[in-house]
Amino acid sequence: MLLSLFSRWLRLMITGVVCSLPLYLKYMMTLNNNIIIFISLLIFVSVIGFDAYRFSYMFWKKRDYLLGQLLPLFTYIITAYLTCMVFKPVVFNRIFLPLKFAECFGMKNVVSIGIVSAVLMIIVTIMSFFGARAGYLYYRTFESEFGN
Repeated sequence: MLLSLFSRWLRLMITGVVCSLPLYLKYMMTLNNNIIIFISLLIFVSVIGFDAYRFSYMFWKKRDYLLGQLLPLFTYIITAYLTCMVFKPVVFNRIFLPLKFAECFGMKNVVSIGIVSAVLMIIVTIMSFFGARAGYLYYRTFESEFGN
């Protein structure tokens, strides 16, 4: 279970780094920082939402949702707060750029992490619900078709 938690957290970290790559678009073309952060957030939400749906389709029990979805996301958020507090903003931007979206509206970095994280938890919960429902229905159909 601990290995699964670590692998899900690591997947979130890698996704965060990959979704922070649009930061380098400003070196190739003239783009506003807010547009870059929005692109980063859009990619991050899409990937995280798809992953939550796919994971919940396979593991549709409530325990799997709590340990496989919310706990790794909560650990990711805590890591973002710690990185924001300890390291320079350059390091934070390279890893957690999608969490800075609320900063586009004039909020501080710490507040932005909290707001975007709350929205991410809601999105993950909704996508997990739909994925778990589809997975459970598939399981019930398969079970009734082939009997047990």
